[in-house]
Amino acid sequence: MKYRTYFTPTFSQETEDYIYFEYGCATDCGGVLAFSKNNYTFDTFNRIIELDLNLDLLVLMTDNASHVQTEYFEFEIIDLARKKNYLVSFENICRGVYMQNCIKEVIFSKQESIVKLLLSDKEWTKETEQIRIIKLE
Repeated sequence: MKYRTYFTPTFSQETEDYIYFEYGCATDCGGVLAFSKNNYTFDTFNRIIELDLNLDLLVLMTDNASHVQTEYFEFEIIDLARKKNYLVSFENICRGVYMQNCIKEVIFSKQESIVKLLLSDKEWTKETEQIRIIKLE
């Protein structure tokens, strides 16, 4: 079948601590399989929005925000190098069918990640661009 290869992890990149494989997890959904060279384990991450594998950083939708309209919008930054997760929440909501489309840009560095979003107020009357700087510690 032609589409089965979409779901099969394929080698993406190798860093000092990880070997990365990317795959499709559904319509408009990508995933990363990360193999740790230090403890010889795999970690799976679905609903990837943006990534910088050179810095071992992933941005992904949370289970709360991926498919349902809620009273808030949230995503998560995974810092595999520091072994930390950063949950980022907003009081405004995403009007998109695919929630990840509300994140317009992610700028990565070793010290911080800058995320630019387009979100709506809860009454759906006004969309505003929002910027969040997440310090990676």
